[in-house]
Amino acid sequence: MKTLQEMREIVERGEAKLLTIEAARELKGKKIQTIYFGYEHQDGTDEFMVGDLVSEWEYYRNLKEDCYPDEKGHQNRTEYWASFMTPHQIKRSKEQLELLDAETGCPTFIRYTPDDDFENDHVMWCSDVDRGVLYIMAE
Repeated sequence: MKTLQEMREIVERGEAKLLTIEAARELKGKKIQTIYFGYEHQDGTDEFMVGDLVSEWEYYRNLKEDCYPDEKGHQNRTEYWASFMTPHQIKRSKEQLELLDAETGCPTFIRYTPDDDFENDHVMWCSDVDRGVLYIMAE
């Protein structure tokens, strides 16, 4: 795995590609290394095998967590969310796509959210919606 500094240099040379939802679907089953640029140089890099794209809502509806069912009878996190979220928040959770690691089935924290206020051309993000994730094929 390349270091964060090596990944920054790859980006500077124009050798990294923006990760879009279309690219993620094409890369399913392949290992990539990603870089995202965070606020105040809180950048990060990760390497994983690309898995499924699932809605945040569906992921947490199907996730088995020890805290559910809870004392109020919620069977999963989305039932709990539905007890207090607005219809708009629920809609956003259903629209937000989470990229999963194929080997672990866990979220990579790379996501795509349609945004009426920001034209993002299906670019996936990690720290902020306006900071696209870039990737290279892992060695």
